Amino acid sequence: MKQLFLLSLLFLVIHLSAQTSWGKVSPEQFAVRHCPFDSTANAMVIIDSETISFRVGARGFETVYDVYKRIQIFNKEGFGYATVKIPYYSHTNVQLFEQLEAQTITNDETGKIQITKLKDNAFFDETESDYFSQKRFAFANVAESSIIEYRYTLVSKSVGDLNDWLFQNESMPTLRSSVTIKVPEYFHYSPTPQGGVRLNRYKTEPYNEWLGQANVLGNITYYMMMNIPALKKEAYITTINDYLARMVFPLNSITIPRQKAWVFSDTWDIVVQQLMKNEYFGSHLNELLGEQLGAAKDITQGLNTKEDKARAIYNLVQSKTKWNGVFSLYPSKRLSKTYTDGNGNSADINMLFISMLRAVDIKADPVLISTREHGMIQRAYPRNRQFDNVIVYAQLDTGWILLDAAEAFKPFELIGQKNLCLQGLRVVKNTDESKGTFSGEWIEIAPSKNSATSLMSTLQIDSVGGQKSKTILTASDYPAVRYREGLDKDSVREYLKEHLKILDDFDWKDEKADNAKDINKKLKLTLNFEKKDSATESEFLYVNTFPVKFLSENPFKLSKRTYPVDYSYPFQENILTTIVVPANYKVSELPKPVKIKLEDGSASFSFLIGQSDNNIQVNSSLKINKSQFQPDVYDDLKAFYEKMIVAYNSLIVLQKNK
Repeated sequence: MKQLFLLSLLFLVIHLSAQTSWGKVSPEQFAVRHCPFDSTANAMVIIDSETISFRVGARGFETVYDVYKRIQIFNKEGFGYATVKIPYYSHTNVQLFEQLEAQTITNDETGKIQITKLKDNAFFDETESDYFSQKRFAFANVAESSIIEYRYTLVSKSVGDLNDWLFQNESMPTLRSSVTIKVPEYFHYSPTPQGGVRLNRYKTEPYNEWLGQANVLGNITYYMMMNIPALKKEAYITTINDYLARMVFPLNSITIPRQKAWVFSDTWDIVVQQLMKNEYFGSHLNELLGEQLGAAKDITQGLNTKEDKARAIYNLVQSKTKWNGVFSLYPSKRLSKTYTDGNGNSADINMLFISMLRAVDIKADPVLISTREHGMIQRAYPRNRQFDNVIVYAQLDTGWILLDAAEAFKPFELIGQKNLCLQGLRVVKNTDESKGTFSGEWIEIAPSKNSATSLMSTLQIDSVGGQKSKTILTASDYPAVRYREGLDKDSVREYLKEHLKILDDFDWKDEKADNAKDINKKLKLTLNFEKKDSATESEFLYVNTFPVKFLSENPFKLSKRTYPVDYSYPFQENILTTIVVPANYKVSELPKPVKIKLEDGSASFSFLIGQSDNNIQVNSSLKINKSQFQPDVYDDLKAFYEKMIVAYNSLIVLQKNK
C-alpha cells in the first residue's frame, strides 16, 4: 500500500512539475510534503531550466542565459534554501544581469494563493574576488510548503566557453533539470556531459533566424535529466563541484564569413605559448631589474649548494612578503613591486620566487595548477581558465623539487595542502625552437612524504575516581601546518576544542605551545585536564581508554558515496595512554585488542592494551597509506572506521578492592 502511495505521489509531483509558468501553481502542489525519491530532503527543486542563445550587441556577438528555477520548501529546516546566491563573472563587466525577479508563492488557510514579490532593493551584489561576484537575495514570507521561484537574464559579452550547466544540486533533490542551447552556425562548441550524467531526454533540430544583418542557420539542442538525487557532501573531498552531474560547453572554433577563423587552444602547448606571450603572465618572468634580484644574490653569498641557496631565498621571500589569501594564475603587479610592497597574491609571490632563484642560476619553472577547491583539470579541454594558481619547479643538486613560497607556516620542502591536486602543467622553455619557444609538460603533484601526528597522555586516577590528564600533542608536516594556521587565528584552547575530541566531563586546566613559530621543528602542544572526583568511593570505575583522541565518531555516514575519499596526503596518527590505577582498585575488565586493515594494505589500524602492576598502557595506530580511495571501496573504508571508533571509545572497568 505504501509503495502504491509513493508511486502515485511520484506521478503527481512529476505531473505538477510540468507547470512551469511563472506564478502559476496548482493548489494540489501545496499538499506535497516530501520528495518522492528522498523522504529526508527538507526541500526539492521542482524545475531548473536554462536557455542559452546569442545576439548581436553594440560590440559584437553576446551570449544570453535565460534561467528559471522553482523550489518547494517542506519544513523549517529547509528555510535556508530561501536565501539564494548566483555567481557571475564581473571583471570589466563581462557579464551583467538584464532581468532578475523572485517571488514566494503560498496558500493561506482558506486555500487562496498568495504571491510575495521581492522589490528591487532586495537584490545585492557581493564581490567574491577580482573576477567573480554574486547576486544575493532572500525570499520573503516563506512558510512550510511554500514555493519559491526566480528567473533572470544574464548577458555575457563573451562567446567563449559557456557557463557550465549543473543538472544536480549539492543539497536538494531535483525533479527536472534541463538546458537548451541555440547555437548559430558561426560557433562550434563541444557539449560534454560530466559527473555521471544519464539524460532522460535529448534532441537536436535545425533552425534559422535573422541575427544582426543576416539570416543565420544553426541548431537547437535540448538536454534533460529527471529525478536527480542530491549529491550530499561528506568529509575528505576536494570540491563537490568536481562530481555534480553537469554539461560543459567548450568552444572549439569560430568561423564567420569574410572574417579570420579562430581556433581556441586545441593543445596544452598552445595554452602555454599564449600565456607566455600574455603581458599579464609571461612578461613578469622577463624582469631583469629590481631590488629582489640583488637581494637574492646577496643572501646566497658564500653558500655552496643549490639547496642552501634555494632555502635562503625561500626564507627571505617568506619574511619579506605576506600572501593576501588569494589564489591566482596571474600576478597583480610587477614582481619588483611585490617585493617592495611586501604583499601579493599567490602568483605574485611564487613568480617572484622564480625570478630570484633564476637570479642565482637555479633553474626554476612555473607550474600551472588548479587548487583542490577550484576543481579537477579536464585534460581533454585545453583552457588556461582551468588553472587558478602557479607554484614553482626548481632543479637542485639532488633533482627537481616542487616549491611554494606563498603560504606561510610550512617548511621549505612542502607545497600548500590546497595545491595537492594530483597534476600540474609545467611551463618548459624548448631547446628546439622548431617546437615553439615554450611547451607544456604534465607532472605529478603529490606530497613529498607522509605526515604524522601523535597524542601521548598520562591519566592519573585518585582513590575516589578523580582523574588528571596530561596530554602532549606532536605534529609534523601538513598537520603541523594546519595547527599552526589555526593557532595564528585562535588561542590553543579554542582551536583544539574544535579539532580534538576531549571527554565531556573533563575540565580544561592549562596549555602550552612549543615551536609554534619555528616551522622547521615539530609542533608540541601540552594540555592538562582534570575530572573532579565523585567524593565517595564507587565499587566500579569506568575509564575511557583515550581521554583525548582525534575522532569519536565515524566521519563516513552516507549509505552510498559516488565520489572518491580524498585525504590530500598519506598520514599516521598514534595515540598512547598510560593509566595509573589507584591502590584501592584493581582491573576488572580490559578491552580486547584490535587489528584491522583493508585488503590491499592501504589502511591499517591497531589497538593494543597491556597491564604492568598498577599501570595500564593503551596504544593505537592508524595508518592511511595513500591519498585517495575510489568509491568502490567506500563500504570497506566505512566499516574499517566503524571498528576503529568502537576501539577509540572502549572502556576499562576498575573494581574496588575488597
